[in-house]
Amino acid sequence: MRAWGERALDACAAWAPPLAEEIAGIAAGAGLEPWQVGVINARTEILAAIDMVGHGECSTSVVLPQDGPPRTVQTWDWHDHLRDAPVLWEYEQDSGRVVRTFTEAGTLAKIGVTTAGLGVHFNILRHDSDTPETGVPVHLIARRILDEASSVEEAVDLARSARVSASTVITVVTGTGAASIEISPAGVAAIPPGPDGVLLHCNHFLDAGLAAGSGTPPSGRAPTTACGTWRTTSKG
Repeated sequence: MRAWGERALDACAAWAPPLAEEIAGIAAGAGLEPWQVGVINARTEILAAIDMVGHGECSTSVVLPQDGPPRTVQTWDWHDHLRDAPVLWEYEQDSGRVVRTFTEAGTLAKIGVTTAGLGVHFNILRHDSDTPETGVPVHLIARRILDEASSVEEAVDLARSARVSASTVITVVTGTGAASIEISPAGVAAIPPGPDGVLLHCNHFLDAGLAAGSGTPPSGRAPTTACGTWRTTSKG
Protein backbone atom coordinates (compact mmCIF):
# COMPACT_ATOMS: atom_id res chain seq x y z
CA MET A 1 0.00 0.00 0.00
CA ARG A 2 2.82 2.40 0.82
CA ALA A 3 4.37 1.91 -2.62
CA TRP A 4 1.03 2.66 -4.32
CA GLY A 5 0.54 5.74 -2.18
CA GLU A 6 4.02 7.07 -2.89
CA ARG A 7 3.67 6.49 -6.64
CA ALA A 8 0.35 8.34 -6.57
CA LEU A 9 2.00 11.28 -4.81
CA ASP A 10 4.82 11.32 -7.35
CA ALA A 11 2.31 11.41 -10.21
CA CYS A 12 0.36 14.16 -8.46
CA ALA A 13 3.49 16.23 -7.79
CA ALA A 14 4.43 16.09 -11.47
CA TRP A 15 0.93 17.01 -12.73
CA ALA A 16 -0.40 19.31 -10.00
CA PRO A 17 2.24 20.33 -7.42
CA PRO A 18 -0.19 22.42 -5.30
CA LEU A 19 -2.42 19.38 -4.81
CA ALA A 20 0.56 17.29 -3.67
CA GLU A 21 1.33 20.02 -1.14
CA GLU A 22 -2.30 20.00 0.01
CA ILE A 23 -2.18 16.24 0.56
CA ALA A 24 0.99 16.70 2.63
CA GLY A 25 -0.80 19.36 4.68
CA ILE A 26 -3.79 17.10 5.31
CA ALA A 27 -1.43 14.34 6.40
CA ALA A 28 0.39 16.65 8.80
CA GLY A 29 -2.86 17.89 10.30
CA ALA A 30 -4.16 14.34 10.73
CA GLY A 31 -0.92 12.96 12.16
CA LEU A 32 -0.42 10.64 9.17
CA GLU A 33 2.32 10.02 6.65
CA PRO A 34 1.72 11.65 3.24
CA TRP A 35 1.63 8.26 1.52
CA GLN A 36 -1.36 7.27 3.68
CA VAL A 37 -3.40 10.20 2.38
CA GLY A 38 -2.04 9.39 -1.07
CA VAL A 39 -3.60 5.93 -0.75
CA ILE A 40 -6.98 7.46 0.08
CA ASN A 41 -6.85 9.64 -3.01
CA ALA A 42 -5.63 6.73 -5.17
CA ARG A 43 -8.40 4.30 -4.18
CA THR A 44 -9.56 3.91 -7.81
CA GLU A 45 -6.00 3.31 -8.98
CA ILE A 46 -5.44 0.64 -6.33
CA LEU A 47 -8.68 -1.14 -7.31
CA ALA A 48 -7.40 -1.15 -10.90
CA ALA A 49 -3.98 -2.42 -9.80
CA ILE A 50 -5.49 -5.45 -8.06
CA ASP A 51 -7.89 -5.99 -11.00
CA MET A 52 -10.96 -5.65 -8.82
CA VAL A 53 -14.11 -5.99 -10.93
CA GLY A 54 -17.31 -4.71 -9.36
CA HIS A 55 -20.93 -5.05 -10.33
CA GLY A 56 -21.59 -1.41 -11.07
CA GLU A 57 -21.90 1.47 -8.68
CA CYS A 58 -22.88 5.02 -9.52
CA SER A 59 -25.40 6.30 -12.05
CA THR A 60 -25.56 9.89 -13.35
CA SER A 61 -28.43 11.66 -15.11
CA VAL A 62 -28.36 15.10 -16.74
CA VAL A 63 -31.20 16.99 -18.40
CA LEU A 64 -30.60 20.24 -20.29
CA PRO A 65 -34.04 21.81 -20.72
CA GLN A 66 -34.57 24.46 -23.39
CA ASP A 67 -36.15 26.91 -20.98
CA GLY A 68 -34.25 26.57 -17.72
CA PRO A 69 -31.05 25.59 -15.94
CA PRO A 70 -29.64 22.04 -16.07
CA ARG A 71 -31.04 19.37 -13.77
CA THR A 72 -28.56 16.74 -12.62
CA VAL A 73 -28.58 13.88 -10.13
CA GLN A 74 -26.46 10.86 -9.35
CA THR A 75 -26.35 7.89 -7.03
CA TRP A 76 -23.27 7.01 -5.04
CA ASP A 77 -23.48 3.26 -4.42
CA TRP A 78 -20.67 2.33 -2.07
CA HIS A 79 -19.98 0.23 1.02
CA ASP A 80 -22.48 0.69 3.85
CA HIS A 81 -19.76 0.82 6.49
CA LEU A 82 -18.33 3.94 4.80
CA ARG A 83 -21.54 5.92 5.16
CA ASP A 84 -19.92 8.15 7.80
CA ALA A 85 -16.79 8.84 5.73
CA PRO A 86 -18.22 11.45 3.30
CA VAL A 87 -17.88 15.15 3.95
CA LEU A 88 -19.35 18.23 2.26
CA TRP A 89 -16.43 20.61 1.93
CA GLU A 90 -16.53 24.22 0.76
CA TYR A 91 -13.51 26.42 0.12
CA GLU A 92 -12.76 29.73 -1.61
CA GLN A 93 -9.81 30.20 -3.93
CA ASP A 94 -7.67 33.32 -4.14
CA SER A 95 -9.50 34.13 -7.38
CA GLY A 96 -12.78 34.26 -5.48
CA ARG A 97 -14.16 31.05 -6.97
CA VAL A 98 -16.01 28.99 -4.36
CA VAL A 99 -15.96 25.21 -4.70
CA ARG A 100 -18.26 22.85 -2.86
CA THR A 101 -17.50 19.13 -3.11
CA PHE A 102 -19.10 16.01 -1.69
CA THR A 103 -16.19 13.68 -1.09
CA GLU A 104 -14.58 11.36 1.46
CA ALA A 105 -12.41 12.54 4.34
CA GLY A 106 -8.89 13.04 3.00
CA THR A 107 -9.90 12.83 -0.68
CA LEU A 108 -9.46 16.18 -2.41
CA ALA A 109 -12.67 16.08 -4.48
CA LYS A 110 -15.38 13.94 -6.02
CA ILE A 111 -18.84 15.31 -6.86
CA GLY A 112 -19.06 19.09 -6.80
CA VAL A 113 -20.25 22.48 -8.01
CA THR A 114 -18.59 25.88 -8.28
CA THR A 115 -19.53 29.55 -8.47
CA ALA A 116 -18.01 29.52 -11.97
CA GLY A 117 -21.24 27.78 -12.99
CA LEU A 118 -19.73 24.30 -13.43
CA GLY A 119 -20.56 21.04 -11.67
CA VAL A 120 -19.19 17.49 -11.86
CA HIS A 121 -20.45 13.98 -11.22
CA PHE A 122 -18.21 10.96 -10.81
CA ASN A 123 -18.67 7.29 -11.82
CA ILE A 124 -16.10 4.51 -11.76
CA LEU A 125 -15.24 2.60 -14.94
CA ARG A 126 -13.05 -0.40 -15.74
CA HIS A 127 -10.98 -0.85 -18.90
CA ASP A 128 -8.64 -3.48 -20.28
CA SER A 129 -5.92 -0.82 -20.44
CA ASP A 130 -6.00 -0.20 -16.67
CA THR A 131 -2.57 -0.85 -15.20
CA PRO A 132 -0.85 -1.23 -11.82
CA GLU A 133 1.63 1.50 -12.85
CA THR A 134 -0.01 4.17 -10.71
CA GLY A 135 -0.79 7.37 -12.58
CA VAL A 136 -2.55 10.59 -11.62
CA PRO A 137 -5.44 9.72 -9.28
CA VAL A 138 -8.71 10.36 -11.10
CA HIS A 139 -10.15 12.08 -8.02
CA LEU A 140 -7.48 14.75 -8.47
CA ILE A 141 -8.62 15.29 -12.06
CA ALA A 142 -12.07 16.07 -10.67
CA ARG A 143 -10.45 18.50 -8.23
CA ARG A 144 -8.55 20.39 -10.93
CA ILE A 145 -11.68 20.59 -13.08
CA LEU A 146 -13.57 22.11 -10.16
CA ASP A 147 -10.70 24.50 -9.40
CA GLU A 148 -9.80 25.59 -12.92
CA ALA A 149 -12.43 24.82 -15.56
CA SER A 150 -15.26 27.14 -16.52
CA SER A 151 -16.42 25.23 -19.60
CA VAL A 152 -16.84 21.66 -20.79
CA GLU A 153 -13.98 22.18 -23.25
CA GLU A 154 -11.58 23.29 -20.50
CA ALA A 155 -12.55 20.28 -18.41
CA VAL A 156 -11.84 17.91 -21.32
CA ASP A 157 -8.43 19.53 -21.88
CA LEU A 158 -7.53 19.03 -18.20
CA ALA A 159 -8.56 15.38 -18.36
CA ARG A 160 -6.47 14.80 -21.47
CA SER A 161 -3.40 16.33 -19.79
CA ALA A 162 -3.19 13.65 -17.06
CA ARG A 163 -1.39 10.33 -17.40
CA VAL A 164 -3.76 7.87 -15.75
CA SER A 165 -3.59 4.22 -14.77
CA ALA A 166 -7.28 3.70 -13.95
CA SER A 167 -10.56 4.55 -15.62
CA THR A 168 -13.47 6.77 -14.62
CA VAL A 169 -16.08 9.06 -16.10
CA ILE A 170 -16.42 12.65 -14.91
CA THR A 171 -19.65 14.21 -16.12
CA VAL A 172 -19.26 17.98 -16.42
CA VAL A 173 -22.28 20.31 -16.54
CA THR A 174 -22.46 24.06 -17.12
CA GLY A 175 -25.31 26.44 -17.70
CA THR A 176 -25.10 25.84 -21.45
CA GLY A 177 -23.73 22.33 -21.96
CA ALA A 178 -22.62 18.98 -20.60
CA ALA A 179 -20.43 15.99 -21.42
CA SER A 180 -19.48 12.72 -19.81
CA ILE A 181 -15.67 12.67 -20.00
CA GLU A 182 -14.64 9.02 -20.19
CA ILE A 183 -11.06 8.65 -18.97
CA SER A 184 -8.82 5.59 -19.36
CA PRO A 185 -5.15 4.81 -20.05
CA ALA A 186 -6.28 4.04 -23.63
CA GLY A 187 -7.60 7.56 -24.14
CA VAL A 188 -10.20 10.17 -23.26
CA ALA A 189 -13.58 10.64 -24.94
CA ALA A 190 -16.31 13.22 -24.37
CA ILE A 191 -19.91 11.99 -24.68
CA PRO A 192 -22.40 14.81 -25.37
CA PRO A 193 -26.10 14.83 -24.49
CA GLY A 194 -28.57 13.46 -27.00
CA PRO A 195 -30.77 15.65 -29.20
CA ASP A 196 -33.33 15.69 -26.39
CA GLY A 197 -30.80 17.22 -24.00
CA VAL A 198 -30.56 14.05 -21.90
CA LEU A 199 -27.24 12.51 -20.86
CA LEU A 200 -27.16 9.26 -18.88
CA HIS A 201 -24.08 7.35 -17.67
CA CYS A 202 -23.51 4.32 -15.48
CA ASN A 203 -20.43 2.12 -15.17
CA HIS A 204 -19.65 1.11 -18.74
CA PHE A 205 -18.04 3.04 -21.60
CA LEU A 206 -20.26 4.67 -24.22
CA ASP A 207 -17.57 5.81 -26.66
CA ALA A 208 -17.41 3.24 -29.46
CA GLY A 209 -13.62 3.01 -29.45
CA LEU A 210 -13.21 2.72 -25.69
CA ALA A 211 -16.23 0.44 -25.23
CA ALA A 212 -14.38 -2.42 -26.94
CA GLY A 213 -12.10 -2.62 -23.90
CA SER A 214 -14.71 -1.90 -21.24
CA GLY A 215 -14.16 -4.02 -18.16
CA THR A 216 -17.74 -3.60 -16.93
CA PRO A 217 -20.50 -4.72 -19.30
CA PRO A 218 -23.77 -2.78 -19.59
CA SER A 219 -26.04 -3.68 -16.70
CA GLY A 220 -29.70 -3.33 -15.93
CA ARG A 221 -29.00 -3.15 -12.21
CA ALA A 222 -31.03 -0.39 -10.60
CA PRO A 223 -29.26 2.26 -8.52
CA THR A 224 -29.84 1.92 -4.80
CA THR A 225 -28.47 4.96 -3.00
CA ALA A 226 -29.30 8.56 -3.79
CA CYS A 227 -26.57 10.97 -2.76
CA GLY A 228 -27.91 14.31 -3.88
CA THR A 229 -28.92 16.73 -6.60
CA TRP A 230 -26.81 19.56 -7.96
CA ARG A 231 -28.18 22.53 -9.90
CA THR A 232 -25.83 24.75 -11.88
CA THR A 233 -26.53 27.91 -13.85
CA SER A 234 -24.34 30.32 -15.75
CA LYS A 235 -24.25 32.41 -12.56
CA GLY A 236 -23.26 29.47 -10.34
